[in-house]
Amino acid sequence: HIKDNKKTVKRTIHYRYLTEDGTEVTEDVVQEVTFEGGAVNPKDGTVSWPEGTKDTMPDVTSPSVDGYTPDRNSVPSLDVTPNDGDSEETVVYLPKGITANPDETWGLPGKPQTGTPTFEVGTKTMPDGTPNTVTPKLVDPETGDPCDTVTIPGQGTYVLNDDGSITFTPEDGYVGDPDPVEVIGTDRFGNTATTTYTPHIKKTPSYNINYDPNGGTGSMADDNYSSDDPTMKDKKNTFTRKGYHYVGFLGFLTNPETGKETPIVDENGDPIIFTDVDDMKKYFEGMPDGTSIRLQAQWEPDKYTIKYDANGGSGTMDPQYIGGDAGTAVSKTNEFTREGYTFKGFKAQLPDGSFLTDENGNELIFTSAKEFFDYLAEFGDGAEITLIAQWEPVAGPNKTASPTKGSPEKVTAKTADGAPLLPIALFALLGLVGAGVSLRLGKRGA
Repeated sequence: HIKDNKKTVKRTIHYRYLTEDGTEVTEDVVQEVTFEGGAVNPKDGTVSWPEGTKDTMPDVTSPSVDGYTPDRNSVPSLDVTPNDGDSEETVVYLPKGITANPDETWGLPGKPQTGTPTFEVGTKTMPDGTPNTVTPKLVDPETGDPCDTVTIPGQGTYVLNDDGSITFTPEDGYVGDPDPVEVIGTDRFGNTATTTYTPHIKKTPSYNINYDPNGGTGSMADDNYSSDDPTMKDKKNTFTRKGYHYVGFLGFLTNPETGKETPIVDENGDPIIFTDVDDMKKYFEGMPDGTSIRLQAQWEPDKYTIKYDANGGSGTMDPQYIGGDAGTAVSKTNEFTREGYTFKGFKAQLPDGSFLTDENGNELIFTSAKEFFDYLAEFGDGAEITLIAQWEPVAGPNKTASPTKGSPEKVTAKTADGAPLLPIALFALLGLVGAGVSLRLGKRGA
């Protein structure tokens, strides 16, 4: 407009989101240039300006908005003259697109499997502050239309679930790689992206597994596993062995084509002890379907500590540390002496202070390593027993008190009240060579 021989030319720059109502991103930028010195024609009121009169409106950088991209990084400069009218520019802010990520899964024949292609929005919020979300759909391979179910004849059916995951159910007997299903995702701005979900149905070799107690007791049912079967992790040892504790399984593979059994070994050729059946899965690879696997339980002898108490006698006897196998015991005879007394044997005291007894509650005096060892095994690994020497005064008016050391050639195990229990040959303890006679053990008592 012209006033007092002056004219102002204005440019307004609008910033709008790409929405139906053109929501404002930020305030408009208004640029103005004012020209002076125009000559007014008195006849018609027109204004003329000196030749070459002009000015320039500078360029304006478009402001940055998180999650959006302006259609122009800047509005360029504009040359204007007094004869130009006002103008407007609009910078439109476009939401960023969607990134789509495919998915693939592996499964067994006849079993459904589920995958989830993902979509990531470039613009996380709408102009009104609400979240931008993506709605997935399957694409019908025949029509190209969005849908929730796609069936591939001879292969199986894809179903879109409410959470965006896709379940493929193969037809009975189908094995292979079915046609992948196309998935399209559309966000609230209307941006789209496509990706795929590809299932694989493989006939994984299965293996027959049997369990060998290797001297233990109990039973474990045979199994048939696929190397992809997660239930392999649930199989635990149930064998037991008196005097031993379980440490794992050795695995032996029998090739059904050759009938040859070979141990499962590490890279150094050493047999591997497995504590979890699932740990063996990687060693199955490459073995033909129907390979037989024998898992042999491995045992370590329990370890016991035997301490000795002279009970009024003299001398010392070092503790024994022996394993749960009777063959590991070392011969050890009594080395205590007590003047005026004859050595009868040992009572076995448990950690709780009670003594081993027979079925009538009589405390046992042991002169046979074999029988004591069998009872000790019931206490398990780490048991600690104290053997307390038992003494009997030398009888007779003309007795001569002299040290008694070692074991008699033949002794009789007695109860605490002196009653004979069982005749037995040479006293031996935990590996001491005995006569091998049977000594019946009773309950533990105080």
